[in-house]
Amino acid sequence: MLKNYFTLALRQLRKNRGYSFINIAGLATGMAVALVIGIWTAEELSHDKSYPGHARIGEIMQGQKGGAWAKDQEKTWIGPTLSSAVKPLLKKGYDDIFAQTAAGMLLITLATVSFQALKAALMNPVKSLRNE
Repeated sequence: MLKNYFTLALRQLRKNRGYSFINIAGLATGMAVALVIGIWTAEELSHDKSYPGHARIGEIMQGQKGGAWAKDQEKTWIGPTLSSAVKPLLKKGYDDIFAQTAAGMLLITLATVSFQALKAALMNPVKSLRNE
């Protein structure tokens, strides 16, 4: 029975070569992308777990405009390279950064929920009033 399934599959692959190629290439590409995303996510989530308070560890990035040495004067490079002038600010603490980030995320969440509720009410006001 299994031999019949393979025979039938090979016949269909030979009969519809273009369609089969597109399907197999799409499946392989999708699987490869899913694998890369999974590996990348696992790697990103595994950083700094050995440090105490690892949930509050952040990375500071600095943007730099192109200087006289750069080919493109208008381009901005962003990277983890920092000036030593930032050191006193970091020693003082950066609790305000976490507070501002949390407040910003709360505002974005509230705005998104409010926008979605408003959109639903405008689409069908009678139905949205019944659900409340």
